[in-house]
Amino acid sequence: MNTCPLCQTPELAPGVPGCFHTPQENVQIASIRKAEVDAQRRHESYLSSLPEMYRGYLETIPAEIAKANRELIAHARTLSPHSFLYLHGPGGSGKTHLAVRAGMRLLKEGASALYANEAHFYRAVEVEREGGPKAPDLMKPQVLVYDDVGFKAASPATLQRFYEVLEYRWSNRMATFMTANRPPEEVASVLAQDDGRASAILSRLRAGKVFAVTRTIDGREGGLA
Repeated sequence: MNTCPLCQTPELAPGVPGCFHTPQENVQIASIRKAEVDAQRRHESYLSSLPEMYRGYLETIPAEIAKANRELIAHARTLSPHSFLYLHGPGGSGKTHLAVRAGMRLLKEGASALYANEAHFYRAVEVEREGGPKAPDLMKPQVLVYDDVGFKAASPATLQRFYEVLEYRWSNRMATFMTANRPPEEVASVLAQDDGRASAILSRLRAGKVFAVTRTIDGREGGLA
């Protein structure tokens, strides 16, 4: 016999409920539980995409970082599943911390999120081209945290894949939070030697708010850990 999904009371007889919960209440609780399961799956998926050392970034932003970057932190609170964000600054500046936290905030609001490091993504694309496993689908998540864009020049194949992802996410207004060591103009010229392609990439990199991170924390240049 069936049981009440709300209190687990078994039926008195087939089709005869053993409690006073209505079918509408049962549907509501089933919907709530499904939402909880879906939220847990999204959280686990995002967590598994993060390098272990970055998982601590999900908890909070240190007070000294928040105080040093009030404008940026305020803007991060306004980000939506349609926002583009570009953070640039020297290594150790804390760009990744903010981007990862921004992804987590939108995940808590119901969006799916994924972290990807550019070097690792490029390597996965090359492995796929050689007959290996498919590279991660960066067009799928509602929120993409794309770390270290433009760290090095891309091969024609990886550049094409990157541009396809960037164009798809831009044209479909899908949240994309990018970090880089250099401003978007320099990154675009590193990624593409062709002026036309570089210009197209630059326009996408600058599609949202661009922040330069230049504070000093723990003896390292930067301001968003």
